Amino acid sequence: MAQDFIGKKASNLKRLVRKGFNVPKFLVIESKILEKELSLININENELNKIFFLSEEKLALNRLKDIRGRILSSDIHIKTPNFSSDYLIVRSSTLLEDSDFSSFAGIFESKKVNNEKKDIILGMKKVLAATFSNKVYYYIKKKKIKSIPKLGIIIQEFIQ
Repeated sequence: MAQDFIGKKASNLKRLVRKGFNVPKFLVIESKILEKELSLININENELNKIFFLSEEKLALNRLKDIRGRILSSDIHIKTPNFSSDYLIVRSSTLLEDSDFSSFAGIFESKKVNNEKKDIILGMKKVLAATFSNKVYYYIKKKKIKSIPKLGIIIQEFIQ
C-alpha cells in the first residue's frame, strides 16, 4: 500500500487531489528513499530500534543527538521540486501520525523555506533530523508505541 511509504498526511493530500479539491502543488518523498539516504550515513533500522527500545534513557538521548548531527552535516541526494512559488513548506508525513491511537500533533516538524535547492535540502534535513528528537523519543515512550517513525517528506507550495 502506498501509505506504507508516504505516510498518512501525504496519502490524505493525494486523496483530496483525486476528489477534486484545490490543493497547493506538492511532491512526496517516500520513506524508503529517506531510509536509503540514512543508510549512506550508517543509520539503519536496527540501530534505531536499539536506541528507541533497548537503550537506557541518557544513552538513547545522546545517540539521538549524534544521529541528528550526522543528518544535518550530511549531503542529501534527493531531487527537489520545480515549483513557481517563492516559498515552500517541508512537512513530515509518517505512518504514526494521525492514527487511531496517537496523533503526534505538534511532535514532528515543518519548515518554511525559500524556493532554492540549498534551502529545500536544508529544510528536508531539519525535518528528517527532528524525527529523532527528544520530543519524539519521549512521546513514543509515553504512548508505549512499539515501532520507530517511518518518515516520508512532503514539499509543498506555501500559500500566503
